[in-house]
Amino acid sequence: MAIMNNLEAFKFIYPQLFDCDDEIFLDRFLQLSHQEQSKFLTDDYFLNKIVRDTHILVSYIRKSFWIKKDRHLIMRGLKFNPDIYKHAHKLLKKIDAFALEALMINPSCFKHLLPKHKEDCYFLNHAIELNIKVIDQIAHFPPNARANFKLMTKVIKHNPMYLAWVHRSLTHNMSLTLEAVSRNGFALQYAPKEIRRNEYIALTALKNNMRSARFINTGAFKSMNTASRVLKLFADTAIPLPKHIFCKQLLLKKKFKSEFEDQIFKQPLKHISFFIDHLNAKIEIISNQ
Repeated sequence: MAIMNNLEAFKFIYPQLFDCDDEIFLDRFLQLSHQEQSKFLTDDYFLNKIVRDTHILVSYIRKSFWIKKDRHLIMRGLKFNPDIYKHAHKLLKKIDAFALEALMINPSCFKHLLPKHKEDCYFLNHAIELNIKVIDQIAHFPPNARANFKLMTKVIKHNPMYLAWVHRSLTHNMSLTLEAVSRNGFALQYAPKEIRRNEYIALTALKNNMRSARFINTGAFKSMNTASRVLKLFADTAIPLPKHIFCKQLLLKKKFKSEFEDQIFKQPLKHISFFIDHLNAKIEIISNQ
């Protein structure tokens, strides 16, 4: 066995496997006995040749039954190609520890997991704890996982824009939407109309990102107190103040109407001021150069 770990010994005993293209190498390699193949896989030169070229590895796993059970080789292959998991032996894929290890190495193999793992919310929670990037495979999460409040809360905290993937049974959940818009105001676009009409949710989204105003439902702000807070938010920016976010009854009130019109009047001046400041900054940078 010691001599077989020497590359020069390999070249002497199996010259047909050297200086040939990948397809010929694979065909000649598969002609060897199981014992001989096992010896080759103890050598880093051949292991890297097989693992790094994912085309060879996929072909090798398809044609060689025993290699489907080689956990070590499959895990090394997963570093380069998540589709390797699909060709692993069924008995291996049934093992929870094997599936978790695969997700730690390459979360993109999630789409090839067995349904028993995909649909197990406890398993998914554990997988996310081990590798947070598993969340980025949400497009492949089954409906029951996307309807799990605890799991979706973790997902939203990782990326608020994944509110788009939440199951319809949770779309009307106020706390979940609030968690999303407090982290990214643009997540409001994925909430239903009833939620986008909520004053507190809409105000939270605006505080995070003023440009999320275009996703707020028409007439969302009805109280004078909340509307005044919205005006104050826009007072320090050059972002145009949208009219549709205030209800018609509020716009008809004299006190708010004057305050609103005053803010609208100041908007063009803010844009001019913002442009001049930006231009002066550019001139200063050029002059310093």
